[in-house]
Parts: sequence; structure tokens; C-alpha cells
Amino acid sequence: EMVEFYDPTDVFGDLADALAEAFPAVAPELAGATDGDAAEGEGDDADSDNADAADADGDAESADGAEDDDEDEPKA
Repeated sequence: EMVEFYDPTDVFGDLADALAEAFPAVAPELAGATDGDAAEGEGDDADSDNADAADADGDAESADGAEDDDEDEPKA
């Protein structure tokens, strides 16, 4: 008899698979994927990390711009 072993460290992977199967519009690239078949979607994480870094850079520029406005005011 075969015993199925559950890896508790893969909870989020299982959750992602279940959501992709239940709601294919959420993650069309994972729809119908089984364990190990979702490897193609892992490359997308790097793109989202780059987008987060770009957002952080944009926020830093906004803060610098606010400081520049204070410098333009005449000093007494």
C-alpha cells in the first residue's frame, strides 16, 4: 500500500494550485497544473521583484522632490 506524505512546508504551493484550479482567471498559467507542473510560473517572480524595486526608486524620487521644494523658498 502506498502512503502519501504531506510536506507542511509546501502549504503555499498547495494553496496556489488550489486557487488556480478553482479560479482559472486568477492565474491562467497555473490552471490545471499539478504538483511540479507549475515550474514555468516561477520565473514571473523576478519580474515582479524588479517592478517593486522600480516603485521603491520612484518613491525615493518623490521624497527628494519634496525636499527640493523647501529649498526654493526664500530664507529670512
